Amino acid sequence: MPLLSESPTILPVHRKILAFSFIGWIFDFYDLLLLSFVVASTPLAADLGLSRGDVAVLLGTALAFTAVGGLLGGALADRFGRKPLLMITILIYCVGTLASGLSVGFWTMMIARAITGIGVGGEWAVAHALVGETVPPAVRGRYGSYLQSGSAFARFFATMAGLQLAPIIGWLAGAPSRVENRSIAVQRRW
Repeated sequence: MPLLSESPTILPVHRKILAFSFIGWIFDFYDLLLLSFVVASTPLAADLGLSRGDVAVLLGTALAFTAVGGLLGGALADRFGRKPLLMITILIYCVGTLASGLSVGFWTMMIARAITGIGVGGEWAVAHALVGETVPPAVRGRYGSYLQSGSAFARFFATMAGLQLAPIIGWLAGAPSRVENRSIAVQRRW
């Protein structure tokens, strides 16, 4: 059976691979950018007691750990295959994103952002390799650019959600009192 990349025409499976990788890229970039807008448009920093420096560290942590995720994801994808690693990196990213929403302070948010960064970086590496290795050479550049354009869509979605929706629903989807109550309880203990 010939390899997918040896196909003389674009097959439906090529479009599926691109579509799922593209959607993954949108969500990855969306998550990395959304925190910047949420910090600017909601009381997240105040709720978690974060200074401007803390916020900068949190934003940088996710980006820094994309490098770790890329290195790990690429190496593990070579060993175990692109498809399983793509699913695992998306799962890691989802766990980090969920943990970000459940954060109660700087350290829990920093760990959550590191996990998110590992998942995002792994997904970037694995998805790009998967698309590049499976499509015919005649469209490899075009498909790579389609995949990369997911970051532009993500910027738009993150901007709209972070600046238009987040101020309405809050950073905890309407439940900021949970964090406020915890921080009051912690302050009383000290």
